[in-house]
Amino acid sequence: MQSDDGNIWLRLLINGDYRLSYFDKQQRVFKINQKFSDSTKNTRMREIMAASINKMAAATSKGMYFMDINEQKIINFSDSLSFQSVAQDKDGHFWFTETNRIYKYDGQKYFSISVPAQFGNFMGGSSIIGKNGYPIFGCQNGMLVVNPEKMKKDTLPPKVTLSGLAILNKPKKLEQAFENIQKIELPFEENSIELAFSALHFLQEEDIRYKYKLENFQDDWIESATNQPTVSYNNLSPGTYYFKAIAANADDVWTPESKALKIKLNILPPWYRTTPVIYFGLPLLVV
Repeated sequence: MQSDDGNIWLRLLINGDYRLSYFDKQQRVFKINQKFSDSTKNTRMREIMAASINKMAAATSKGMYFMDINEQKIINFSDSLSFQSVAQDKDGHFWFTETNRIYKYDGQKYFSISVPAQFGNFMGGSSIIGKNGYPIFGCQNGMLVVNPEKMKKDTLPPKVTLSGLAILNKPKKLEQAFENIQKIELPFEENSIELAFSALHFLQEEDIRYKYKLENFQDDWIESATNQPTVSYNNLSPGTYYFKAIAANADDVWTPESKALKIKLNILPPWYRTTPVIYFGLPLLVV
């Protein structure tokens, strides 16, 4: 691969580690870019490409890497993902492939889409740019051409609804549908509750992300680690709480907080705090 300064870049496998090497035209010798090679140590570098003026991009087993050749600046994104290929479209956006997903990165954030199963998995280091500027990626069962102009952003925020309820670890049957519940009142002896919630959104459901909180107990938003969230609160003190949940679609469009799932939760005080209690005096016995 040739960069804008005329140097030729190669990825080399040396003693089990990938190294980024380039051919210096002036000195007519191959050199290893040590800074980039050290940053990508213990990763599998599957594809490199020139990205705009004197910039490099790499798809690796530990995320995507960008390097400014002149400034020797390196940025790593999504190090928990293993990418197969990288390409840049005519608008300057980057496209990375994972096993069966495509990721688009616009310089600030990225989103992903799943690929139909009939294409099979993406192959490593298999991207080219067509004459029309569209990225083309090799798959097990052929090639996939990406038309960026037809990939519109999903601007509709998901609507979150309650989908399940359990009290003291036992599922609760209600007289009304879960999505219609706005208030839950529990006696003190049933002060442990489990709430399940989901989004009514049919585009790329597997990429929906969730946040939730229980105001007056934990007021900060918590992002769920799963796209089928269930949250439990145990031994809640008597009082009033507000459970809220929001979701983001695959294009990172979040439910406005004003339209969040909101459920008022009342935990009643124990009987001895509401009923007058008569204490009988007994003589103190000291032995």
